[in-house]
Amino acid sequence: MLSDAIRDAALEAVARIDAQPTDRRTALLRHRSHLISATLSQICFMPEILDRVEALIGPNILVWGANFFLKEPHSSAYVSWHQDGTYWAMEPADIVTAWIALTPSTVQSGCLRVVPGSHHWPILAHTETFAEGNLLSRGQEMAIDVNLATVRDIPLAPGEMSLHHVKMAHNSEPNRADHRRIGYAIRYVATHVKPDSIDTAMLVCGTDEYHHF
Repeated sequence: MLSDAIRDAALEAVARIDAQPTDRRTALLRHRSHLISATLSQICFMPEILDRVEALIGPNILVWGANFFLKEPHSSAYVSWHQDGTYWAMEPADIVTAWIALTPSTVQSGCLRVVPGSHHWPILAHTETFAEGNLLSRGQEMAIDVNLATVRDIPLAPGEMSLHHVKMAHNSEPNRADHRRIGYAIRYVATHVKPDSIDTAMLVCGTDEYHHF
């Protein structure tokens, strides 16, 4: 999906973010990282990605956000079971995340895990744990026990991508590998999707006849 050159440039962008003071580094990793780097923005416009997103939500596409999920080697960082749509407050749910591996995302390094079919679920109740090590901003976690027998791992080689729906139940375990596990998550929204408050997004494909953002 990503060429070695683009992936290397994206990792260079991560290195520049790493050099920032802690609070600024955290903000740049977690919130709309595509607005601070030409390379990270360029990735959002890649036809190889947009063609696959278009097959799911149609030809008129916005990027609402993009952020990193970064786990240091042998760290306790993890992502709890959750649905992205819990706090996003946008309808209808024609929203998909492109999760791009910049380093190996394996079972050992804590790859994305999903519950197949859970995109058909409603948004479930979540608790805000603010747990230490949780990479989600509020430590939000679904208030149900996930049947682990149904869970599927989504390992990705560097440069590969997976797509998941805004209601898909997913999580990831700590990184037990010797390398950093770095994923770049791009949030794509169909132009007819409407937020419940003033918000911003960037048109990356087609036309926007609605101007909800």
